[in-house]
Amino acid sequence: KVLTEKELKKVIDYIDAFDKHAHRNKVIVLLTHYCGLRVSEVASLLVSDVVNDEGEVNDVIFLSVEQTKGNKSRRVFVSKKAKSILKQ
Repeated sequence: KVLTEKELKKVIDYIDAFDKHAHRNKVIVLLTHYCGLRVSEVASLLVSDVVNDEGEVNDVIFLSVEQTKGNKSRRVFVSKKAKSILKQ
């Protein structure tokens, strides 16, 4: 089930209110929601997968075979909302 924007806001508000590592955990939730990444894919991400040499967030994240389910590499497009949270 995909969360509605209202439900997502409730989750984010909860994270902000009660979570010691709020920013990190918001990024994890939003990457799964806005980019369609699996939790295991988020866990395997490196900074270099997300940020280029100039320090900008990439438009596309390229996932290697080792980072994905089913031994198939794939690319994930980073939405504007995801880019905004990653820039923080």
